[in-house]
Amino acid sequence: MPPRKKQKGKGKGSRQKIQTRQFANAWASIEGIHDGHPNATCSLTVQLSNSPTITYDELESAGMTEAMLKNLRRCDESLTSVFGGAQNPFLTMSPLPFFCLSMLSTGVRESQNSQEICRKIVEGISPVIKCMVHDRRVFFQSTKVWFASMHAFIDLIHAIVHEHRET
Repeated sequence: MPPRKKQKGKGKGSRQKIQTRQFANAWASIEGIHDGHPNATCSLTVQLSNSPTITYDELESAGMTEAMLKNLRRCDESLTSVFGGAQNPFLTMSPLPFFCLSMLSTGVRESQNSQEICRKIVEGISPVIKCMVHDRRVFFQSTKVWFASMHAFIDLIHAIVHEHRET
């Protein structure tokens, strides 16, 4: 009997599974984003959906705001180059820009140190503004995701303005 041919991406030690296991918790995923690992953001979304008790301040201690901004600053690139290949087993990639914007908005609203988070966002959001305004949809892959991300972006700006009024 001839040996079975391994299918790419399948089996015990597939590259995708190894990369996924590498980011076993939210802190490792945030560190992975800082190190430029494309699958780290997908891993983080799964971990946060499975662990709703993690506070934003806990994530911020690992550099959550900077990690989300780092992803969003790359909006001139394709979605695949920023967040990993289309074969990602966790989820489709298209909502990931929305996820990044929503996490920043959550940080502004829920953090004990929201003024500092607002400062970081305001200093690092200009590339995202250019992508949203200049209608660069390569990063968003579709008009639907661009509109959803625009909603999250407006929500983020509203949260920052509201936080500024309270101080």
